[in-house]
Amino acid sequence: MPSSRSIPTVAVLISFLVLALGNTAPLWFHLDIAVPGDIGDPLLNAWILAWDAHALLHQPNRLFDANIFFPLPNTLAYSEHLLATALLAMPLQVASGQPLLTYNVTLLVSFALSGLGMYLLCLQWTGRRIAALVAGLAYAFAPYRLASISHLQLLTVQWLPLSLLALDHMLARIGQGGGEDERAKTENRDIWKALVLFGVFTLLQVLSSWYLAVFSAAVLVLYLLTWTGRYGWRRMRRALAWLLCAGGVVTLVVTPVALPYFEVLPHLEATRPAEVVRLLGARPSDFLAAAPWMRLAGPLSTAYRERPGFTEEHMLYPGLLIALLTLSAIGLFAYRVATRKEGFTAHWRAGVLILILLIAWGLTIDGPYRELAHWLPSLRVIRAPARWMVVVTCAMAGLVGYALAWLEGHRATWPSPSCTRARSRARRVLSYMAPALLAIGIYAESFAVPLPLAHVGNVEEMHPVYRALRRLTLSEEEGRGAVLELPMYVAPAPEYPEARRMLASCLGWWQLVNGYSGFTPARQLEWGSRLARFPSAEALATLRDLGRLGVRYLIVHTAEAPFDPARWQATERHIVERTTTLLPLGDFGPDSLYLINPHGDALIRDPQAISEPFWAKGAPLPLSVTFEAEGAALQLLAYRLDPVLPEATLQVPWARALRLTLYWQASRASTRSYTVFVHAFDRSGALVGQADAPPVANQYPTHLWRPGEIVQDSRLVPQATALRIGLYDAATGQRLSAFGPDGRRLEQDAVLIRVEE
Repeated sequence: MPSSRSIPTVAVLISFLVLALGNTAPLWFHLDIAVPGDIGDPLLNAWILAWDAHALLHQPNRLFDANIFFPLPNTLAYSEHLLATALLAMPLQVASGQPLLTYNVTLLVSFALSGLGMYLLCLQWTGRRIAALVAGLAYAFAPYRLASISHLQLLTVQWLPLSLLALDHMLARIGQGGGEDERAKTENRDIWKALVLFGVFTLLQVLSSWYLAVFSAAVLVLYLLTWTGRYGWRRMRRALAWLLCAGGVVTLVVTPVALPYFEVLPHLEATRPAEVVRLLGARPSDFLAAAPWMRLAGPLSTAYRERPGFTEEHMLYPGLLIALLTLSAIGLFAYRVATRKEGFTAHWRAGVLILILLIAWGLTIDGPYRELAHWLPSLRVIRAPARWMVVVTCAMAGLVGYALAWLEGHRATWPSPSCTRARSRARRVLSYMAPALLAIGIYAESFAVPLPLAHVGNVEEMHPVYRALRRLTLSEEEGRGAVLELPMYVAPAPEYPEARRMLASCLGWWQLVNGYSGFTPARQLEWGSRLARFPSAEALATLRDLGRLGVRYLIVHTAEAPFDPARWQATERHIVERTTTLLPLGDFGPDSLYLINPHGDALIRDPQAISEPFWAKGAPLPLSVTFEAEGAALQLLAYRLDPVLPEATLQVPWARALRLTLYWQASRASTRSYTVFVHAFDRSGALVGQADAPPVANQYPTHLWRPGEIVQDSRLVPQATALRIGLYDAATGQRLSAFGPDGRRLEQDAVLIRVEE
C-alpha cells in the first residue's frame, strides 16, 4: 500500500490523467485505431516507438538501421529516436502488438506526468499545494500543448520539471555539511540520492527527443548560472564535482545514441537553409493564434491563422489566464525585489523562470534565432524556432504557481481584527474559490472536445495485401526481400501517406524502399521521378535495378492517384504482367502484389546461370514445347506454379485455385490470334475444370507478339493433380500441333504438367 505521504501525489497523478482523458475525448474510445490530428507525425512516431521496441529486443546493434528507405543505413537518425519513451512503453507494445495503442497511451500519460512534475516542482519551491496544482494544470494543459497534439516529440517534456526538482534537492544539500560525522553521512546519502534522480530524469528527457534535449540543456544551464549568482562561486565549486559526475554519466549514455546523427547532420544542414528557419519562426500575431479545435479561443483567432506563411507550427497562443497570471507573477516579483531587502535572494527561483521565459520567448521569434543559426549552422536542425514555446510554457506554468502562492500568502493578512466574522468567512471562501475558478478557466481555455481524430485502423485491419506480404516474408528462407509500394509520395508533394505504409510494415518488419521522416534522401526524389511513369519501360528498368539491390516485392495501390482503377484494369496491368519483370502474386481489393524479377528474360532463357538462392530455387521450370502456327513457331519455354495466397481476391468459379504462369516466345510474327487452353484433372484422370483464354487476358494476342520477345502469361487455374496445356484457333476449334523438345508430336497436342501435392 502507498504510504500516507505518497497518497496526495498518487491522487494528483490520477486527477491529471482523468483530466487528460476528458480533454482528448473521444480518443480514449479509439486508442488502437485512430490518432489525434493527422496521419503524418503521429503515424511516424507510432512507427518509431514500435521499431525501437522491435530492434531493442531482436537486434539492438541495428537500432538505427530502421526498415525504411532501403537499403540506406542509419535511417532512424532521419528523425527523432524517441528512445526513452519507447523503453518505457515497450511492455505495452510487446504485449499488445498495436503501435497506435502504444502511441496514444504514451501521449495521454505525458499530460498526466507533465502536470505531476510541475506540481511537485512548484510545491517544493512555493510550499503551496493549491498553487502547485494550478501550476501543474497550466503546464499539462497549456493551449500550446493541445495545438501540438500531433507532435509526441514535443509533448513528452514531463521529465524536465522532475530533473529541475532533483537538481534543486541536490544543490540545496551541497555545502551544508560539516559537524558530526553521522550528519555528514546522511547528507552525502541525500546528495547521492538526488544525484541519481537528477541523472535519471535528465537522461529520460534528453533521450525523449533532441528538441527537448536542447531545450532542457538551456533551462538547466540558466538555472545553474542563476544559482551560482545567488550562492556564489565558492559553493558552485563544491557542487561542480557532483554536476560533472552527473554530466559525465549522461554524456556517456547519450553519445552512442548521438553518433548516428552526426553522420546525417551535414545532410540536414543542407536541406534546412536559413530560409526554412525564417519561415518557421514566430510573428507577434502568432501568440494570438489558437488551434482551431480549441472550443473557446479557436473560433476567435481565425483571422490570425490566415496570415501568409502560417503553419501549424505557428499556433502559439499561451492562454489568456496563464498569460495574465504570468504577468502578475512578474509584477509581484519586481515589487518584492524593489521593496524588500531580501526580495531577490528569497525569490531567486522566480527570477530564473522569468529569465528562462524571456530568453525562450525571444528565440521563438524569427530574427534572433535566425541570426544565431547563421553563426551556428548546426542549430538549423531545430528547423522550427517557434518550438521554443515548449520552454515558454514551462516557465509560464512555474510563474503561475508563484503568482498564486504569493496571492495565497497575502490572503493570510485579509481578516483584519476589525472585520466581522461573516465578512472574514466570506473572504476566506472567496480566497479558496479564486484558485478553483482559475483552474477551471485554464482547463476550459484548452478544452478541445471533440478532438479531431484521423482513423487508421489497427495493424490487423489494414489492407489485406499486407497480411499476404507478412505470410510471404516470414516464410522466406533465403533472406527476406525488401518491398516497394507505388505510388511513391516524394517532396515537394506531401509525403505523409508513406507513414501508413511504415505502420503496416510493423506486421512483419519487412524492409521498405518507401519512407517518411524528418529528412528525405536525395535518391528518393530520383527514384520517385523514374517510377512516376510506371508502367513505362524506364520504370520497369528501374524496378529491375531495385531488384538487384534486394527489393523483391511491389505493391501497386491502384486506388491512389495518379493511378486510375479503370485504366489500370483495362490496359496498364496487362502491359506490366506480360513482361518478365513483374510476376503477379494476386489482387487484394484495389491493391496488386508482384514479385520483382531482377534478371528479366535471363531467368527463363538461362536459369542455370542464376546464382541468387531465392531465384535459383524459384526459377520457372523449362518445357521447350513448340506449337506450329502457319509456319510460325510459338514456343512454350517454361512455366511456374504458385499457390494462391489466402488473402487474395478471387473471381473464379472454383473453390480452390493455383496461379499458373506460362512463358511464350514467337520465332516469327504470327498472322492469327490463338487461345490457350488449360485442362485440370484429378488423381483419377477426371476433368475438374478448365481455364481457356487468349494470352494475357486477350490484351496481348499472339498476332502482336514480336519475334524473340518472351511473353509472360499468368492466369488462375483449378486446383488439380495434372494440367494439360495447349493452343487452339478459336475460330475453327482446331488445336495447334505440339512438339516436345525431342521433336516428337505430343499426345492430344498438349503438354502434360504434373502438380506436386
